[in-house]
Amino acid sequence: MSVRHGVAAGMVPGALRVGDMVTILTQRPGESDAHWTLGSLESAPYLHDVEVRLWEKQQEGEEGHEHLDEMESAEERELVARNQKVRDEMKRSMRQAAELTDKLRERRKSIMEAIGEADTHVFQSRAAIHAARTDVRDISHCHWHELKSYRSPAKMVLTILRAVMLLLSEDSAKDWPQMQRVLRDPHFKTRILEYDPDIELSRERSDYILRECVRRKSFRYDRAVKGSQAMGPIYYWVLAQLDSSEATVKQHQLEKRKKASQQELREVLREINEQQLRMAEYQALMDKAEEQLQAYRAERQRRSSLLQSSGSKLCPRETADRRYQDSFAGAEKKEYLRAAFYNWKPTTYCVMILRKRILVDFGTVTQEQWAQHSYSLEEPQIRLLDDALQRHQREVKSLSEDEAERQRREQQENEEIEAGLFHAMTETNAEAAAVSVALLERTFDGEAWKSILHNKRLAIVEAFCTDTAEALQISKCDVSVTQLACPPSTSQMVVDAEVRHDGSQSRKALLAIINAFSYPKLQALYSDATVSFAKLHMRFDGKKWKTILAENKEEVEQAFQSDTAVALAIPQTSVEVQNTTATEDALLFDYTVYINKQHTKEAQRTVENYNYPATWDVYRQLQSSAISDNNIWTKRHIEIEGEDWGHVVETRGEDVRRAFVRETAAAVGVEEGRVRSVVLRPGDDGLLVDFELNHPASLAEAAVDARLRGCAYAALWALYEPRPRLEEEKVVTTHELGFEGEDWDYVLEQRGVEVREAAAIETARALGVEREDVVEVELDVVPQNLVVFVTVRHSSRLSEGEVDGLL
Repeated sequence: MSVRHGVAAGMVPGALRVGDMVTILTQRPGESDAHWTLGSLESAPYLHDVEVRLWEKQQEGEEGHEHLDEMESAEERELVARNQKVRDEMKRSMRQAAELTDKLRERRKSIMEAIGEADTHVFQSRAAIHAARTDVRDISHCHWHELKSYRSPAKMVLTILRAVMLLLSEDSAKDWPQMQRVLRDPHFKTRILEYDPDIELSRERSDYILRECVRRKSFRYDRAVKGSQAMGPIYYWVLAQLDSSEATVKQHQLEKRKKASQQELREVLREINEQQLRMAEYQALMDKAEEQLQAYRAERQRRSSLLQSSGSKLCPRETADRRYQDSFAGAEKKEYLRAAFYNWKPTTYCVMILRKRILVDFGTVTQEQWAQHSYSLEEPQIRLLDDALQRHQREVKSLSEDEAERQRREQQENEEIEAGLFHAMTETNAEAAAVSVALLERTFDGEAWKSILHNKRLAIVEAFCTDTAEALQISKCDVSVTQLACPPSTSQMVVDAEVRHDGSQSRKALLAIINAFSYPKLQALYSDATVSFAKLHMRFDGKKWKTILAENKEEVEQAFQSDTAVALAIPQTSVEVQNTTATEDALLFDYTVYINKQHTKEAQRTVENYNYPATWDVYRQLQSSAISDNNIWTKRHIEIEGEDWGHVVETRGEDVRRAFVRETAAAVGVEEGRVRSVVLRPGDDGLLVDFELNHPASLAEAAVDARLRGCAYAALWALYEPRPRLEEEKVVTTHELGFEGEDWDYVLEQRGVEVREAAAIETARALGVEREDVVEVELDVVPQNLVVFVTVRHSSRLSEGEVDGLL
């Protein structure tokens, strides 16, 4: 009988095979005595747990119970009854553990099957995308040219192209001229071929495309290819992207379901483990009761001088005791090994156990042992078990001396087990039987990383994971970015990542690999991005800047960004301050603007010639900090009526703020620098202004309020203008009409203009709108029918269904 594996307690064993006999640790945390039992492996498909059939020691207890009434004394009957009661409790615990195992197995199986189906769907959708991409690549130049040169394509062509536009985030391309401009872009076909739905297609956008395009009657393949030969591959390309999105969403939903189930199934596994520990306690009670019974019987035989003759058959316990006494274990008084000298038989109960609780794998149970329902350990196996138990006890002792480390390790193990409940044991990880996780850090030099990170964080994550996977020769899904940052006062980007690998290389070796790797995709991102922004510098003279910046840096930078955006006619979000420094006589800005790098010199000249009114206003207001000690700061607010202040603040907010500061200071009789922290809050009924005012302490609050109420704010009202009023809100909708007839193609050929005009006039008449409100009429002949698509502008009070009814 060979021993294939010997594994230290607390470690995950190597590759296990169905039918192997293993030793299972059943010792409670904190116990000094080692408890264990035997089991044969039933299945081992998962990374952290296996299913085993429990085995038990062969004992003579059952026979004694059958003849309970024939026993000579009440004491003997009581001992046997007590033994049987514990045995029944043991069976009950086994049964509960087996029932919990069935629950865990079935629940996990259903989730794994659903995940497998979702993964298959994702795989098939990827294959469909690849096939559709190939078909689009193979569209002939002639068919591309035909599609782009249409004056008025069929409705179904427009519907499919509208879906394409939405996929490419060309949301404004709603009519044919707009779509045509996108189609004629030299990079349009490349965008189609390089489109990645995982990155570019959100669930909301996918649902919108399905609702607005795909589920329309005009979204049909047969009509598409009649309208244009190029539309066939494009039609299937659209469907492939949407199907991929749906597959990915289902996969993510199942991942969420899996994570939600992990904690529940971990609790089931804990309950199973608790039952196993109870089994160990019951076994100890059974052993004690058996000892008492055997001692009683031995004493009774001694007294009656009916000692057993040498030719009598020994009972299982006596046989085990004799083997134990004659062994190394008996000589060294290792009582925890006494059970190893019994014969063991299989039970009907299968339970789930953690791999870390397997101490030794003794190899496959032979067919003969199964047939005889008898398994016994030989001395080399028992010695191996002893070594494993002693190693485990040493580890327990060392951890008992460091409670914090024990709790940390226990928590880490619990987290790994919970996370790995659905991780399959594959050929790749079978030998190691564990997945190693390394935390790595990679630094990238470059002044532009901060700006790129601000605008393209997801693209950076994607590129980093792809490059790292290539460098380490692992799957991309095994790389997770945990943190991205550009430390202050540096020209670097630091990426922290978690990498799952086979454990064959140390963290130091992994770091050496990624530090030597060039990261081509990430560097390409950097190169592309640096073309789209310019680095500029600005200086403002003034001896008070150092004091002002120390207390009002955010306000100063916001004013500077606002002025720079106005000067260059770009959004304020396209101005990013990199560094702000104040010297004894000047304020210095290093900043980035998102414009073409070729225009850097022109932009620098523009900002140098701009007067920066908001920035200098901040300087003037805050340099009056040498205010008399007799002055006080108070927080105030004023409400100015007018329902259109929101429009005014939106269009001329800085002018409004300056006018308010100027007139408030004049009304109270203080300098403009004594009005600060002005916040404009437009509402439905007026403009609420919060601000701080510095005024003489001798000026009573009531007097300040009276002066502010008496202020006409003429300059402020001069900026007020009502929001442009819109006429009755109208919407534009498209509707499909059908007219039966076999010869419509001939009619359109002869009198197509008249048919189109007649359809427009009749539509306007039916809806009670002007002829000019029928903005488009499209005619499409299909077998036995003329399909007319009318696009009409009408009151928003009419729903699409009501319009269809009127038509």
